[in-house]
Amino acid sequence: MVVGIGAGVLRSRVRAARRANHDHHHHHEHGLSWKGVLGIGTAAGLIPCPSALVVLLAAISQHEVALGLLLIVAFSLGLAGTLTALGLAVVHARRLIPPRLAAGRLAAALPAASALLIVAVGAVLTVRALPAVV
Repeated sequence: MVVGIGAGVLRSRVRAARRANHDHHHHHEHGLSWKGVLGIGTAAGLIPCPSALVVLLAAISQHEVALGLLLIVAFSLGLAGTLTALGLAVVHARRLIPPRLAAGRLAAALPAASALLIVAVGAVLTVRALPAVV
C-alpha cells in the first residue's frame, strides 16, 4: 500500500511538472487540495511507528491493554497535530519565499523526491515483510 501511495503521488507530481513546463500567460496558485492532505495523512498512517508498537507491546505484557490503546491514541493525535501544523506552515511559508526562489529547479524537484522516498520506504517494508509471508 505504501508503494502504491508513493507511486500515485509521484505520478501526480510528474503530471504537474509536465503541465508547468508549458508557457503560462497568467499567474495562479496551486493550493494544497483535500486529495493531497488525504494522501499525506494516509502515507503517514501506513508506515508503522516503532515507538508506538513498543508501547503497545509493553502494555500488553503488563496486562494494561486499555492504557496501551490510550497511549496509541495520544501518539496518533500528536502525529495528526504535527502534520496539521506542518501543512499550515507550508501554506503560510509560501508568502515568505521570494517567487524567484520558489520557481527554481530544486523547489520543483522536492515534491517528486519526497514521492520517490515514499516509494523507497514502501519497497523496503515489502522486502522485509516477504520472508514472513513465504
